[in-house]
Amino acid sequence: MDTKIYRIEDIVFTELSRNKGSIEYHLIDSIKNKRKVTGIAKLGLNRKIKSVKAVYHREKPLIDALVEADVDQRISVDFTEFNKISRVRTKQMPNIKASTRANGEISATMVYQEIYDDIYYSEKVKNVLPDMSRLGVWAVFLFVIWMAFMAINQFAKLVS
Repeated sequence: MDTKIYRIEDIVFTELSRNKGSIEYHLIDSIKNKRKVTGIAKLGLNRKIKSVKAVYHREKPLIDALVEADVDQRISVDFTEFNKISRVRTKQMPNIKASTRANGEISATMVYQEIYDDIYYSEKVKNVLPDMSRLGVWAVFLFVIWMAFMAINQFAKLVS
């Protein structure tokens, strides 16, 4: 079961246009780690928040739970069903050896850095794929132009 408990420390709303805004939820999890989750809010006619959409797909269950919550409220979010539907692999915590520090401390930032690097890489790959497809289209286009140029040159040699 992949359930997490958060306490909402603060909610910051920024109006972007007449019917759209950005909402940031500042959270603290059960082991006192701080986290910021951002969503795009649609505003109704009365200028109140009508709906909120997660910026990142993986944060959808969290945003859905946060929409109805208020500051200093504790929420519990179960990611199990979402992970099954989205086929998200649950990652084991990395096995970290004791650091080489003189006092033998293990730095928690090493653990989190590896996890965040993996998330960052996944998001970056998703953003690069559309660019790669555009690059492929340009490569095919240039190849076709080059082939046409070569065919015209061959034809010109045959004619002359």
